Amino acid sequence: MTNPNPPTPAWKRQFDPLSGAATEVLWCLFALGPTEDGNLPSKSGRDDLFDKGMIDRADGWQWLTRTGVMLALGLGFDRKKEQAQRERRIPR
Repeated sequence: MTNPNPPTPAWKRQFDPLSGAATEVLWCLFALGPTEDGNLPSKSGRDDLFDKGMIDRADGWQWLTRTGVMLALGLGFDRKKEQAQRERRIPR
């Protein structure tokens, strides 16, 4: 008997909409670079991005993959980061 709902392939999952938690983690990693687990806004958002191939992880640190950076740029995070730096809300 075959499974009527086979698991979604990894390459297709990256096109699912991001949750608010995942978007916050994406912004955090784009704005601040590699970040420790304890400094992330959401562990569930981190896991969502990891499952979609947007971030890599090792030894308690995570960082954006090329796909994650391209998504962040597509969402306009580069302009948001530049504005936050001008307003000194994040380090340069």
